[in-house]
Amino acid sequence: MASALSTITKNIRQQLLGNRSVLWINGLTLVLFLVLLTHAKVWGSPQEIEFLFHKADPTKQPHLGFLTLISNVLWGLPVAYCAFSLGLMKQIHPQGRLDRFLLLSATGISVILIDEVYRITISLVTWFGVSKVLIASLYGVAALGYIFSFRKRIHSTPYALLLAAISLVVISRVVDLLRIAAPGAPARMLLEDGTKLLGLVNLTLYWWLVCQQEVLRSLQRYRQPTSVNAHQHL
Repeated sequence: MASALSTITKNIRQQLLGNRSVLWINGLTLVLFLVLLTHAKVWGSPQEIEFLFHKADPTKQPHLGFLTLISNVLWGLPVAYCAFSLGLMKQIHPQGRLDRFLLLSATGISVILIDEVYRITISLVTWFGVSKVLIASLYGVAALGYIFSFRKRIHSTPYALLLAAISLVVISRVVDLLRIAAPGAPARMLLEDGTKLLGLVNLTLYWWLVCQQEVLRSLQRYRQPTSVNAHQHL
């Protein structure tokens, strides 16, 4: 058990430190949050951060909810990566089956994206009195089932980014459920929406790397039979 944990810890460290672009993007995101918090505390007002995460109509108030719009885009990018990769892999192997890992991952993220864009959870809580804890628990059970089903496949990917993304999104949900700090306070906004945004940055990076990896593997499998046949003819 201790040996397995040591190996996992070593792999996570190698994955995080071995990709400079990942460190740079995460670092720049953290600097952005620090600048926003400092500006609100020293020169601005707490409402400025709230406005950045405000869920407004961008066609009427484009200056509001800028970071929320970015979050929605980041939810959509992994879906686009997976769908595009599935299409490429199908072109490479027309008779092959669709990759269940990419397909179900894209489907699950699409459900969350629809929930975020159309505020389905908020509507269920407001109109029908459904508990936020219940909805969060359902998402949690689904996530655990997904991880358990694809645990071997996930282990072959740069899972440190996925672990970081899930951890940050969980922190965001816990802050929302426990109502840590006052609503609208800069610390509350950054803890709830800021951690989710940083988690989505890592989720996007994760699927960018995974989809590249899977397409390259598909190309290698396509080339191997060709090279073998060519060798036999020689």
